[in-house]
Amino acid sequence: MRPLTLSKLQNRFSKDLEGVDASLPDNFGRSLMYGLGVLTTLAVISSTSPAFLIMFAVIAVGYFHYARLFSHSAREFRRLDSVSKSPLFSIYGEAIQGVAVIRAFGSSARFMALMLERATTNVSFYAYLWGTNVPLSPSPPRPPSQLPKLADADFVHPPLQRWLSMRFSLLSAIVVALTGYVLIAAGDKIDAPLAGFTLTFALNISNEILFLVRRYTQLELSLVGVERLKAYSEIEQEVRPPPSSSPSLVQS
Repeated sequence: MRPLTLSKLQNRFSKDLEGVDASLPDNFGRSLMYGLGVLTTLAVISSTSPAFLIMFAVIAVGYFHYARLFSHSAREFRRLDSVSKSPLFSIYGEAIQGVAVIRAFGSSARFMALMLERATTNVSFYAYLWGTNVPLSPSPPRPPSQLPKLADADFVHPPLQRWLSMRFSLLSAIVVALTGYVLIAAGDKIDAPLAGFTLTFALNISNEILFLVRRYTQLELSLVGVERLKAYSEIEQEVRPPPSSSPSLVQS
């Protein structure tokens, strides 16, 4: 077991506890809500045309494949995000405690550059997961006056969220096309109002499945905090040595 530092303890009792207490119940409830929404949509479409379920089972393999890749990658990014917070807390605490020494040696710019570098490293993992523009790599330590502007940085498009949205949108377009084909092939067996009602539900399946995967992944990310807290709860406590008996006074 690695030695425990103050920054690691601050990380556990700040972000990890916040995720367990606040994010975990919300993500669980919304995952259940979006899951019921997907089941309702599939039930409405299959009630109109049961043959749709056979075709959707094939497309569901693609949904499951991309959702699993997204979930695995998101968990690793969350672990990296949690681990990279400890060095940031550490240097921030050192700067607060030793501000007089830092100013005496004229190292304010160096400490500021180190803090910005560690903050950039930490934010990059979050941006890869949820952001829209992601820096390829953190800049080397420089004085604040020489730090590059946001427009001068190199960016890569898209991050993990956009990667998932693009593939789910393509699969959902196939679902809508298959629904329309089934409704047209049915001919006069399905009334026009019922066909429009079914097609409307099919158009909403893209967002429902996408939000379901996102919320379920966030639920798993919240459980990463539970995993990290559980690891600390299982640390074996140090055995305190028994108090030494006081020497008896010898009466002369």
